[in-house]
Amino acid sequence: LLTRDRSRAMEALAELDPDMGATLLEGRAAADIAVLVGELPPDDAVGLVKHLPLELADAVLALLQPRNADEVSGLLQHAENTAGRLMNPRVFALGEDTTSGEAVARLQQAGGKEIFFYVYVVDDRGHLVGVVSLRRLLLVAPSARLRDIMTSDVISVGLDADQEEVAKVVTSYNVVAVPVVDRENRLVGTITVDDVIWTFETLKAKGHPVINLGIGQPDFQPPKHILAAAEKAVRDGPHGYTSPQGL
Repeated sequence: LLTRDRSRAMEALAELDPDMGATLLEGRAAADIAVLVGELPPDDAVGLVKHLPLELADAVLALLQPRNADEVSGLLQHAENTAGRLMNPRVFALGEDTTSGEAVARLQQAGGKEIFFYVYVVDDRGHLVGVVSLRRLLLVAPSARLRDIMTSDVISVGLDADQEEVAKVVTSYNVVAVPVVDRENRLVGTITVDDVIWTFETLKAKGHPVINLGIGQPDFQPPKHILAAAEKAVRDGPHGYTSPQGL
């Protein structure tokens, strides 16, 4: 499968524990691994690269395409188990004056290469100022501007937030993706619910106790509303950010 269909192969590897995925790749040449890793979103690529032997990991990073190399190297600069390491730096963000119709067209142009749960709204300096659910985007008039339909009270986490804090945000606010901002509130990435669930399971497997969430306990299961949120997002669009009118 690695040879016949690289995209499908890497999607499958991304679902495995990074240790296992890295083990499956170790026997291949660095150039081959670089091509395969290039098919992954940056956050998944980091999970694999950091579990490769150091010399091989360095060789793979050196052979990645410039964009992929910059993204992966950028994530690796953040401390492990922080939002900066967990996030995907590829975010879908548009300006405040963008219309709903233009936003939908931009989503269609994205071509399904990434899965976006929300449209984040930024000002002309990249500061996060609002968010619009995809459901609301489709229900308003195409001429409506994002500044008029967005929710300005955005739940976000900082780059240095630890994985427990990120998990608490997801469990407390029932969202399927959390934006990550720098110290100046500039949007730099997102963490999705599947990343949080993976973190839960990793902590559980390693026996790490995490306060208040039950993570790491023998009978731990991801909170039901997290799973429900993910299922609902796939079925009829994400929730978590709604307007007073319920749109």
